[in-house]
Amino acid sequence: MVKILLIPQVRVAVISHAFPPSPHANGKRPYYIAQGFLEAGWEVDVFTSNISCDLDYEETLNHSQCRVIRVSDP
Repeated sequence: MVKILLIPQVRVAVISHAFPPSPHANGKRPYYIAQGFLEAGWEVDVFTSNISCDLDYEETLNHSQCRVIRVSDP
């Protein structure tokens, strides 16, 4: 007999003032936390600012299960 177990997809939001490629040291922890969730199979939404990012920056965390939403600094 074969049992099929369906596990619902889990999504988490990471909210941080800084996130790579911003050079701020405070962006490293949220990056590693998001990366850990992705490795565990979770979907991740990162809400952050674009503080100290160059105008032509590329996202550091490129993953099909991750969205990085950047807002302007007030």
